Amino acid sequence: MIIRTKKHRMKQSIYRKIGVLNILRRKQWWISSLALLVLLVSFLIGHWGWGIICCVGGFGLYLGFLFAQFSYILKSEEGKMLFKSITYHISSREIVMQLTPKQAMTIKWKDIKYSRKRKRCFVLFLNKVQFIYLPYKIFPTPEALRFMQYLFKRKTRIK
Repeated sequence: MIIRTKKHRMKQSIYRKIGVLNILRRKQWWISSLALLVLLVSFLIGHWGWGIICCVGGFGLYLGFLFAQFSYILKSEEGKMLFKSITYHISSREIVMQLTPKQAMTIKWKDIKYSRKRKRCFVLFLNKVQFIYLPYKIFPTPEALRFMQYLFKRKTRIK
């Protein structure tokens, strides 16, 4: 069975949000341990205010740095492809991202590192910053959505 989705264009704000949250969840867990260490030291010294200011300020600067990196991807020539209207052809062997009938890119299921099921979408991660965002509304029928869920459970590590 092949699922042919409706054309979909990902918003840049969604890309930034999912990308930053993915990096914070999967790769940068040590940031929270560093903040706890700073708070513990400030508690032992007796200067709570400075510890809280350092933690909040440092975390804010780090988030700003991450958002700046993702904003650069949005403005680069290679990143513009992510935000065009794309039709997906999904089968048990591969996912084909089709821009026009002559322009398409094939992604094998083995290239997907892991996937995440959310309230309104599926997200397939290829690496830290590259992912495929598939909202439920692009699937033509409920049967296609159920088949997609079946494929995700069988082919990827769903979270």
